[in-house]
Amino acid sequence: ARPTLIGRPAIIAQRIEKFGLRLREELDYDVVNVEHDARYRDFWQTYLAMTERMGVTMQMAKIEMRRRLTLIGAMLLHKGDVDGMICG
Repeated sequence: ARPTLIGRPAIIAQRIEKFGLRLREELDYDVVNVEHDARYRDFWQTYLAMTERMGVTMQMAKIEMRRRLTLIGAMLLHKGDVDGMICG
């Protein structure tokens, strides 16, 4: 299994180095860059479709999908891009 980490690639790389881990992006793990991901539009649109009846607006869906890493993970799981999710 290869984990998918959600965050900013530079910060993830810094933490890997800080803890002395021997991990390499795309070989040992994948990264979902919260600042730029081609799936962003699809994610917020799907989230909006799932939540608009609860009062979530398009603007709120866009903001939440950038801000909440757990929500991005849940959307990856919902779309079948990952097989499971661990948060914390």
